[in-house]
Amino acid sequence: MSIFICAPFDWRVHRRMELNGMDEKSAVTLVRQMDKQRKRYYEYYTNHSWGNPGNYDLCVNSTRLGIDRSAALLATHLRELSADKSSTQ
Repeated sequence: MSIFICAPFDWRVHRRMELNGMDEKSAVTLVRQMDKQRKRYYEYYTNHSWGNPGNYDLCVNSTRLGIDRSAALLATHLRELSADKSSTQ
C-alpha cells in the first residue's frame, strides 16, 4: 500500500522547531532539504511525481487528526487490510 502523509509547510516547520529546539530559519532550511530528499528518492524509485495524490492508495493530512490519531488510524487500516488478505487466501 502506498501512503502519502502530508501537512502544511508552516505546521511542519513549527513541529521541527519544537522537536529539535531550532530557530525558524534553521527549521525552514531543514524542512526544505527533507522535502527535496524525499521527492528525489520517491521519483527515482517510482518514476512518478512525489506528492501527486493520484500516485498513492491513501493520502492523509496529519494536521486534521494530529500525529498520534493519524498513526492509529493508519495502523488500524493496515491491520484490517492484512486480515482481509489473510482470510481470502
